[in-house]
Amino acid sequence: LHRRASEICIRLGETGLAIYHSLEAADFEQAATLILASAKTMLQLGRLDSLQTYLNELPPETYSHYPQLFVYQGEMLRLKSRFNQALRVFEQARGIFLEREELLSLSHVSQQIALVYLDTVQPVKASEYLQEALRYRDKENLREEAALLKLMAENKANKGQLDQAMTLQKRAKRLDNEEISDSNIRARVMLRTGKLDEAIAFLEGKLADEEQREILPRSHRETLLILSLVHGLKGQVDSSQRYASAGVELGKHLDSPFITAVAHMRLGHSLQLGGQANMQAARQAYEASLKLVDELEIARGRAEPLLGLALLEGFWGDSNLGLKHGNEGLAICQQSGDQWLGGMLKIGIGTNHYFLSEFDTAIEFFRSAMNDFRDCKDSFCELTGKLWIALTYLRAKQIAKYEGIIGQVLEAVKDKEYHCLLERTTLLGIRDVNMLAPLLLDAGKTFKDHRFLQGLVAERGLADLDYHPGYTLRIQGLGHVRFWRGKEEIEGKEWQREKAQELFLLLFINRGKHLPKET
Repeated sequence: LHRRASEICIRLGETGLAIYHSLEAADFEQAATLILASAKTMLQLGRLDSLQTYLNELPPETYSHYPQLFVYQGEMLRLKSRFNQALRVFEQARGIFLEREELLSLSHVSQQIALVYLDTVQPVKASEYLQEALRYRDKENLREEAALLKLMAENKANKGQLDQAMTLQKRAKRLDNEEISDSNIRARVMLRTGKLDEAIAFLEGKLADEEQREILPRSHRETLLILSLVHGLKGQVDSSQRYASAGVELGKHLDSPFITAVAHMRLGHSLQLGGQANMQAARQAYEASLKLVDELEIARGRAEPLLGLALLEGFWGDSNLGLKHGNEGLAICQQSGDQWLGGMLKIGIGTNHYFLSEFDTAIEFFRSAMNDFRDCKDSFCELTGKLWIALTYLRAKQIAKYEGIIGQVLEAVKDKEYHCLLERTTLLGIRDVNMLAPLLLDAGKTFKDHRFLQGLVAERGLADLDYHPGYTLRIQGLGHVRFWRGKEEIEGKEWQREKAQELFLLLFINRGKHLPKET
């Protein structure tokens, strides 16, 4: 009866019902044929659960006879962020194709394996399979060749080899002008080359279109997630947090734990930019991200939340713990071949050495980060490293070296896109704007014709000052009174006498007023 029902459904074009009846009739050959004919469309429509249900009903011998079923099962697992399971399934198909010498099928499954490593930003591993896919591709199919070249371009971008990425993109566009799988490769190249305003304009222009259509999960490539990071790098806290929060919801909607994990990383970045009051919330966001990537067994996914934790501890917590997080993240990036994110982690490590007053070591990391960003053609992050070097030389009182670099920083920030590095807190920059006050005060006396600098000095009320300590004094007045000098809490013994603290509080509460001597 189910066989007859299946035949009727096939004639009526009801493929889903035909598969159901074939499976009920245990006609697995017919079911496999129907699944193979419709799986690509089901994936494009996002019907992952239906496809999974069908595939789960097939016995192992059917998979051996039709190894392309492994490929579709692996793709379904990849889109659900089950990356290690996907790799195991893809490798089963690859082994069969190798044994049968089915080279076109081998090319296809190698491309799918490479996509897993692109999803998880492991360019060294992705490169091996992309080369295999290219070697055995259909030489007559220019569209397929273009798709491979675009994936190779994305992988080069992940390695920080932006010139090669753009060359491959141009080659691919000559064959096929369509951007593959909404990969956001253009925007990610803009991000990794420091063209942040251009990236924001491009991505925000895509959002309205994406809201009108269903898009398959794109891992770390989601438009919302890239926008959150770009705004974080520029210190646009509200926008960064809004896009990260929307990313968390998107991950849940798409049932993609990895998208959710990346969204939590970006949420942690935006929260810590909001100040020390958000420190615990930021830490929880990073820990949520680490928990998800650990559950998914994606070691590479730990690098960015570790960067966030390194920066968080450097500015607001324990710098020795920050070094531990930073060094772990850097080792992951070096193993996976991501030079750009590795440069960011070196900034994070350098800031922790800075706050430990280990200035020479901090300079080494900042300079190494600058070199990484220069290799990646990222002028924005390179300038961030240069600014940290200037701050470190000034704090270490290495004035000759400071004077040798501050001019370069100020020349670069004449570009409006870089103003944010001196105007506000940014992800790789400072957290307390008063950290820059001694630098601005000193530079303002030397570079009198620098219009942006002079405006900033006047705006901060530094024009008439001879000295600024370089930190914000924070006071907690509710409950037990506490004081912080930047990130360092002022201990009671530093006051020497209790009356000194009481006098300070009296003057603070009545600041701007005249008090009688008798008070």
